[in-house]
Amino acid sequence: MKTLATLDFLIVDDDEATRAMVEKALRGAGVAKVRGAEDAVQALAIMAAQPADVVISDLLMPGMDGLEFVAALRTAHANARILILTGYANMADKARAAGADAVLLKPLAPGAFVAAVAAGLG
Repeated sequence: MKTLATLDFLIVDDDEATRAMVEKALRGAGVAKVRGAEDAVQALAIMAAQPADVVISDLLMPGMDGLEFVAALRTAHANARILILTGYANMADKARAAGADAVLLKPLAPGAFVAAVAAGLG
């Protein structure tokens, strides 16, 4: 079984600062492979070329929103772990219904974020 540090992560968020924070937190926890995508369409192309083990995605993105993305990702990559990172607690049930494995609520401090990711993968 892979450990958190050996998993391949794809971060999907239209906010560059959020992608950078998530990447920094994961790398601080020893994760070696972290990639990013600005939107769901770019993320699906990345997953088609080289699937990640874990996808961490925002819900509110331009174009294809996070719920549509989760459904498309779940269809094409059934084994990928999908974690939603959102500031909208009222969307948690919809995200899980779309196929997300866990929902992490913003804001999270980097240490709390890594713990929440580990718990979400648990």
